[in-house]
Formats: sequence, structure tokens, C-alpha cells
Amino acid sequence: MYKMSATLLYPIIAILLLCISMIGFFKYAVSESQEAILESYMQKAKEESYLLKTLIEELSLNQKQTAIQKGLLQLSSQANTKYVLLVAPDKTILYASEQKTINKKLKEIFSHKRLQHYEDEINTINDLHIHIWGKTIDATIKVDPLYNSLHNKLEYGYIIMLYDLNDLIAEREKNIFQELFSIFMLLLFIIILLFYFYYKNFLLKLYKIYDIASAFTKKKTPKNSMCINDLIEKIVQITQEFEVMSRVIEYSSDAILITDENKNIIFINPAFENISKFTKDEVIGKKPEDVIKSDLMSDDYYTDMWYKLATYGKFQGKIIDRKHDGTDYVVWQKIWALKDPQTDKITNYVALSQDISDLITQQKEIEHLAYYDGLTGLSNRSYFINILNKFIKKRKKEKFALLFVDIDNFKEVNETIGYHAGDIILQNFSEYLQYNLRDEDIIARLGGDEFAILAYNITRPEDALEIGCKITDFSRKELIIDNHTINISISGGIALYPNDGKNSKELLAAVDIALSRSKQEGKNKCTIFQVDMQKEAVQKVLMKHELKSAIKNNEFELYYQPKFTVDGTKIDGFEALIRWNHPQKGFIQPGNFISIAEESGIIIDITAWIFREINRSCEAFSKISNNFRIAINISARHFEENNLIQQVQNHIDKKWVEGGYIEFEITESAIMKNIKDTIQQLVAIKAIGITISLDDYGTGHSSLAYLKNLPIDKIKIDKSFIDEICTNKKDYLIVKATIELAENLGMHTIIEGVEDKEQLQLLQKFGATYIQGYIYSKPLTQHDALELLQAHINN
Repeated sequence: MYKMSATLLYPIIAILLLCISMIGFFKYAVSESQEAILESYMQKAKEESYLLKTLIEELSLNQKQTAIQKGLLQLSSQANTKYVLLVAPDKTILYASEQKTINKKLKEIFSHKRLQHYEDEINTINDLHIHIWGKTIDATIKVDPLYNSLHNKLEYGYIIMLYDLNDLIAEREKNIFQELFSIFMLLLFIIILLFYFYYKNFLLKLYKIYDIASAFTKKKTPKNSMCINDLIEKIVQITQEFEVMSRVIEYSSDAILITDENKNIIFINPAFENISKFTKDEVIGKKPEDVIKSDLMSDDYYTDMWYKLATYGKFQGKIIDRKHDGTDYVVWQKIWALKDPQTDKITNYVALSQDISDLITQQKEIEHLAYYDGLTGLSNRSYFINILNKFIKKRKKEKFALLFVDIDNFKEVNETIGYHAGDIILQNFSEYLQYNLRDEDIIARLGGDEFAILAYNITRPEDALEIGCKITDFSRKELIIDNHTINISISGGIALYPNDGKNSKELLAAVDIALSRSKQEGKNKCTIFQVDMQKEAVQKVLMKHELKSAIKNNEFELYYQPKFTVDGTKIDGFEALIRWNHPQKGFIQPGNFISIAEESGIIIDITAWIFREINRSCEAFSKISNNFRIAINISARHFEENNLIQQVQNHIDKKWVEGGYIEFEITESAIMKNIKDTIQQLVAIKAIGITISLDDYGTGHSSLAYLKNLPIDKIKIDKSFIDEICTNKKDYLIVKATIELAENLGMHTIIEGVEDKEQLQLLQKFGATYIQGYIYSKPLTQHDALELLQAHINN
């Protein structure tokens, strides 16, 4: 009896050992998994930190505040990214993935311990610091430059990112537990199965013992029958558990296949039938490779699988199998080689398979969303930059061309016809690129109307330019969208690797400069990057900084050029002309810095400075006469920003505006950029008491149809028509007709650039209202302008 009890105890001990082993393995697997996740995200934090640093520095140079914030939101939307912050040197949060934290100090949102950590990081960081806090990872990296939108300047700053991995680690622990539990149940089933076959004869004897015990129960129970009843109860319990395990296997969603030692199938569960569409009768007795092998896996893969089964007794990996109908499906398969414990020979192979075909499809869909543009199907910016970096890293000695192209005046299409039309244009353009460029060319949509092309094996500039010409040929297509005929022009920039840049950052900067040059030179063309463009770009960046300093240090000065009545007897007013007294470069003319100021948006701040100076000038002029008007040149940028009225209210004293002392000169081109919105703003400006002059008339694109609707008081005829008015019949007729037109519309005319008496006499004959030019006076300092005004009053 003791021997029998000890024999029955062996399976129980095996199960207990299995449980202990599973618990130990679970703890070990969880520990390894957590460590792997942390290591993976440490690397991810490093890569994303440098990628974001590059992006922020590039966008900061262009002062693209919205793009910077958008970049942070895109990064923070990734799984497990808790927050991303861009912090100024004074620890003010300039940009953040959570809007509520923007413009706050670090100490307002972090605990003392976390705050102390970040302050230590900021004070000591030179490049990149990454730390693990429990189940979170934080990364801090210095950014230089960083666009400070609060103070409208470039300075250095810091990126702070935090990855919260608690949910990911918990999910991984859950998956490990589920997998180990499945293995445990399978091994338990196998132990019970082996126990049944090994003790089959013994069990038959137990049934006889059970019959004897049953007979004894009707009579007096022997003293030793209690031990036999216990054994029988245990066997009954095991049998019940075996039935439970059978049900578990039967209802398991994982496919289970068992073979004998010769690899002939002896068992499959219903899940296997459901996944493979093979029935038991079709597979029992056959080998798996004769039934479900797809021939899509290499022979080396299967060789490695059988080697691991023979050496380690187990294998797991992704396998492509074949269904009954011939279609393929992907499974994650775990295989165990079961051995006879006494002979150590393999008796069975057990395969547990999970169909991951849908998971792989979903993963591909997620990757497509992450790496491709939803509208055009092209690679997106982040994926393209990644490809570019890998391309440079792997093919350092191979030359290629990088092209940036965008659609000219695309914003106007969206605003006038609608975003639906803009989307159609983008789709047409992307299809054109894919159809007309080479198969090996990599095309991406970087965002908005910007596209990039990586043209492999392009070694000569003329070959790259040929590709650029193919792209700009799209402008020859006439698009009809919603009954609108649209003519599109394309501008492009080209840079060659490695001539124009040794890495992606340099190459992207070069091609961006080349694209900007195409825009500056009239658009609808492709420009190849040249070294002098880089120098010019650097000079522009330096001048932008110098212009900001000039405003701060009060380096500008206003000159005043008088406007006389045509006979020269009366001064109607003055035009305020800005000059820059640079501390090192000396006197700088407006033509050398106004375009850069307009391009960068600094013109808004310069105009604000002019408005403040005009207050002092008006005060000085009013002490001599109340009959004067000061004209101020207004940039098109004000109408794009739609803030001109606010600027006037903030910086010009109300009495000068309402008293009619202020006049705005606005060019034709500024008005025609967005005629409807501009007219609305001009009406509002005129309503508060400001006179409006149409400057440089004849050089822009206005039509008579628009001219009659413009709320203007004066037309200022450009100097280019005056220079040859006495010798050029066309100029003669244009000026004469314009003066007559203005008179008929109830407007005054201002003629600029009049330098000799012959011109003056002709303009007097035409009936011009005001003259501005060297024939009467050059631009004067405020002191000289006041003296001139006083002299005319005295006379």
C-alpha cells in the first residue's frame, strides 16, 4: 500500500514542480521583459530626441511657431509619450503637448523632486541626458536655436520628454502570464496524458479495487480500505481534471497539433480545424509538411527549427502555413519535443499556433498611417527624413539628388475656391510625380503643398535639373475643378549629395535655400543650390538678428520728403522714410533690409516703431502748423496678419488719427494679394480718419474694375513712368490718362521722382495735384523738415 501511494505521489510532485517552475519563469520573464522595454525606449528616446531637436532648430530658424507646436503634438500622440515640453532658459514652457502648460514655469507643474531633477539637467546638460524613473523614462536635450514666441526671438532652450511605460509593462506582464498559463495547461495535460498511458494497467487494477471497495461498502469496510478509497478519489479527481483539460483544449482559440515520434499527426483540436480548414480525418496519420506547409519559408528556416527542437526541445517563431483552400496565413507557433522520462527518447511533438494574420494586417495599416500621407499615399515627412538618413548612412559613396518642390500661391486656391479643390490639386500633382518620375525615385509629401524627391544615382547637375523640369512641366496642365479653370505653377530647389551637404541636415538646408531662391526669382522654376546661396542665407539670418537689435537699440531714423502742390507754393505733407544707422556698417538704405524684414515678419515691429516715432513727429510739426499730413508706407504683411487697426490703436495717439494727420501709402501688389480682405481692412482704416494713397500705381496688377471699388483718396504714380515721360510716348499717355482717371474718380494724384523742369511743366499741364521729387526737395531730417515747413509758412 505504501508503494502504491508513493507511485501515485510522483505526478503530484511533478505538477507542483511545474507550478514552482512556471512561477519562477514568470518572474524571470517579467523582469527580462521590463528591462527590454526600458532599453528599447531608452534608444527610442535618444533617436526621437535628436530627430525632434533637428526639426525644432530648423523650424525655429524660420520662426514657424505653429509648425513647432504641431511637431510636438505629433510626437506626443505616439503611444506611451506622456508629455513633450520646449523650455526657455528662464524655465518658461514655450511649447507643450498639453496646451494648459504653455507659458507656465516648470515649478508650477512639477513636484519639488522632479523640478530639482530638471533644473539639475538644464544647468549641467551639454547634449542629451536620459534617465529611468521606475517605469518611466525622461529625456532632456539642449536646442539651439529655439524660437521664443513670447519675446519673438531666437535663443537656446531645452526639450523635455517623458515616456510613461507603466501600461505597456503591465500589458506585457499580462501577455506573459497568459502565454505561460497556456503552456502550463498544455504541459499539465501532457503530464496527465503521460500518466494515463504509463499507468494504464495500474488504473485497470484500480477499477477492480473500486469494485471490491464498492462491494465492501455494502458490508463492513476493511481497515485498510480507507487508503484505497483515497487513491480512488484522487484518480477520479485526475480524471475529472483530464476532462476539464480536454474541454480547455477543445474550446481553446489556439490551434493545437500533436504528432508521434515519427512526426505523424495524432491529434488536432477544433481551433486547428477552424483556422486551417482541414478536418481531423484529412490530417490524422499524415505529416504536417504534407498538409499545411506553404513552401514560402526557406529550407534554412526549417533546418534551424528542427535543430532547436533536437538541441533544446522547443522552438517558437513566425511561420507561414497553407489552408485547405490554398491560401496562406501567418501563425506564431510554439513547438515542444516531448521525451520519455525513462528512455529520454522523443515520443511526441506538440505545436501550439496562434493565427496572427489579422494582427500583421493591422500592424501594416498602423505603419502606413504613421509613415504615409493620408491624402496622396506618399511617404510623409518623418518617414522620408528617416529614409534619407539611412540612405546617406548606407550609401556614403553614392551620389544622389534631393529636390524640394511646392505649389506656388497654393494658399490662395484654398481660400478662394476651397480646401476641396486644394486636395484635388495635391492628388493630381502626386499622381503626376509618380507617373512621370523614375520607379527608383522616392517621393514624399512633407506637408501642405511641399513635396520632396530623392533621385538615386544622379551625379550631374544637369540630370537633376532635367528631373526638376519634368516636375515644373505640371504647370502646363490646365485643371478644371468645380467649373473653375486653375493654372498651377511649381517652384523647386535642388541639392546634390555629397557636394551640397555631407548629412541630411546640411542637405535639407541647402535644398530649402535653393527653393527659396526659385520663389524670389519669380517662381515656376527649379534652382540648383550654389554656395553663394548659403552665404546669402546666413547673411539674411544675421540681418534678421541685427534688425531685432536695431529696434531694441533705436538704430533707425525717420527722414521726411515733402509733397508740394504742383506749383511748388505749398507743402501738403511729408512721406516718412526709414533709414538705418548701423553701429558697424554705417548708413543702410531701406532697399537693403526692408525685403528681409517683410519676409521674416520683423516689418510688423518696425512699423510699430515708426508709429511711435510718428507721435513725436506730429507733436513737433503741430507746433508750427496744423495743416500737415505724414504718410507712412504700409507693408503687405500687415494685411496678411490682419492686425493693422490694432497696431494703429496701440501705437499712434488717437488725436493724430482722428485729426486727419496720418496717411497710409499702400502698394498695388499689397492690395492685390487678397483683394477682398484688403478692401475690408482699408474701409476700416479709412473709417477711423486715415487717408489712403495707392502707391507705385502702374507697377502692380490692379485693374480698373477693382480701382473704382478701392477706398482710396490718392493715386501715387511710380517714378518709372516719370523718368522718360518727355521722350517716351507710352509713358506720356499712361501718366496723362492716369491723372485724368483719378480726377474723374474724385482722387488726387501724387507724382514721385520729378527731377527737372521739363517733367514738372508737363505734369502741371496734365493737372497733377502734388509733386514729390528732388526738383523741390530731397528727403530731410526732422530738423530740416521743420525748418522747411516754417519757411513756407513765413512766406
